[in-house]
Amino acid sequence: MKQPKLFCCYFSLSEFFSSFSPESIIFVSYNYILFYHYPLNTSYYMTNRILILFSVTIVSVLSSVAQIPITFKNNWMYVDASLSYGGNNIPVQAMIDTGCTYCVIDSAFAATSAIISRDSVLISYSTEKSPLQVPRVYISELAVGNKVYSNLYCYVINLQKQFKQYSPLFIIGADILSRNLWSFDLKNLLLMFPSELPQHYSIIAWERKKARYPNEIILQAKVQGKKSYFFLDTGSRNNLLPIHLGIKSTGSKVLEKANVSTELTKEENSIVEQANFQIGIIHTKLDFVLNTERMGYLNIDFLKEKSFVLDYKKDRIILP
Repeated sequence: MKQPKLFCCYFSLSEFFSSFSPESIIFVSYNYILFYHYPLNTSYYMTNRILILFSVTIVSVLSSVAQIPITFKNNWMYVDASLSYGGNNIPVQAMIDTGCTYCVIDSAFAATSAIISRDSVLISYSTEKSPLQVPRVYISELAVGNKVYSNLYCYVINLQKQFKQYSPLFIIGADILSRNLWSFDLKNLLLMFPSELPQHYSIIAWERKKARYPNEIILQAKVQGKKSYFFLDTGSRNNLLPIHLGIKSTGSKVLEKANVSTELTKEENSIVEQANFQIGIIHTKLDFVLNTERMGYLNIDFLKEKSFVLDYKKDRIILP
């Protein structure tokens, strides 16, 4: 049986571990409101006019709640969330990390919030490292905007010790992202939860057979015209390019690095700047750090300023 994994990337928190909703609400609600229309000469006109205006107000409120602001910090995406534990609601800024298989909570934050570990489990954070024993907590609910996820197990890691000032307090991993559609508008920095997809869209299919762990997103792309497989890890600060592709370095750069066994350090790395990158209908230029792994890593850079939907059920990224 495979062990639970919170996957990893180069200075990624995953290194530790292994139109849409508002418009739909308005559309459905306005259809509902149409049933309240009465002729002007009826005694119900004024009453139902008030009902209509009240309904429109409710729709407006629901629409604004359904659009959740996204904040970028250190090239990572954050949203406001709330944890339910022991009858208390605990607000937290949560990082969205496709490279993290499960939810993670910082150990100091868990202690301050009186969240007590239930048990411990073995996890793998690298294909080249031995599994680690880590505590696990049970969270009854996680709320992101108006979306509520129940019955979560989260791993407890001392993130602040390892990642210092970059450490998040809570990570939303792929176990949550895979439960429904997550729609990102990175031009307007909004997160939404669509109930249906637009009529016209293109897709980037995932290479499911190449996945090594549950809910791992593997994509095939071209860099400088050369094909390679890449692990989509929104918890990574850098894009990583396999050195075996033979793409020549354009220079070097001192970068920060951390993982489960090593606290934040700096080291010099070979880089490839402004490489031609192609995946699906996306053509852009990206900076990469060269590394010795067989598979590359992609962070959120190639999707910035774009709208996209993560569809784990059908193994695809949807581009409206």
